[in-house]
Amino acid sequence: MHAYQAVFNIWDTSHHVKSPNEVDLAKGSHCLQRLRSTADSACLNGTEGRSPLYAAALLMVGQVLLVYHMFTTCTSAHAIIQHVLLQAEEAYPALLAQPALDPITITPVIIDTVECLVRRECPIIHVKQADRFIVDRSIGLCWTLLPLLQQLCITSHESKMKTMCTALEPQSNGSVNDAFTDIERKIKDWEPLAPPSFFSDFTPLEASAMLLQARVYRTAALLIIHRLRNPLGVNDEKARWYADLIHAELASFIAATSSAHLSAFSSNLQYGEDLQRFIDNAWAASADGFKGTWFDLVDKNFTIPVMI
Repeated sequence: MHAYQAVFNIWDTSHHVKSPNEVDLAKGSHCLQRLRSTADSACLNGTEGRSPLYAAALLMVGQVLLVYHMFTTCTSAHAIIQHVLLQAEEAYPALLAQPALDPITITPVIIDTVECLVRRECPIIHVKQADRFIVDRSIGLCWTLLPLLQQLCITSHESKMKTMCTALEPQSNGSVNDAFTDIERKIKDWEPLAPPSFFSDFTPLEASAMLLQARVYRTAALLIIHRLRNPLGVNDEKARWYADLIHAELASFIAATSSAHLSAFSSNLQYGEDLQRFIDNAWAASADGFKGTWFDLVDKNFTIPVMI
């Protein structure tokens, strides 16, 4: 209950986010301390920490505090998710076997995976292909893409640890054969899978949004691979093509959708400003002749959550 009270304290009576100086950060800090101490105590006790129900409760509280953190200080959101995933890791196979818990269990995994894609880290929970269709509020139809994204995270991290850049071997057809070739092929070949009742279970808008998400996630993964191979200023045309494709997909969807059905991104103006600042820094670095990868700039300048 303390976690929910802390989150409700973020908004005023008109459902607008309060300014930072109006929010009592002590409430959120107290909840984070409780989350950490409770999880640590469960680990010491042993059996309770391995209970699927306890792990589910921990994941739910962690996500509530994630919302609080993103609308306040917005600096350690990924650390919160990592903490609860580590505590629930042993129970995850049992949790993922229960469809009723999908809204609690899947969101932290996709958040951690996306953060790891951008930061070249390894996800905590490694998912396998499920023996059932999973259509979730956060991952849409991309559950079968998730293992490929996680494989890309691991390959990227290993490359970073070995040489900080991948040695490319040009082939006669102008393509490359490197650590990313196999996963790139798998991602290009991937198509979303949906249950037979998909179009009757969801409204046309919901179905369109999930299909859009699948296309955008796949293209974004290919853009990440391209940027892992090429420093800023090298083969930028292909990177621009991928980026323009994502923009065109989103623009077409927005143009065809009533604005009443779209959430306002302006709900967290500070996040938008911080994101724009990083983009400006990346362009400035490129103009100044920076020869590293986009991901080198992330390590130094990107401190906000990837997903919000």
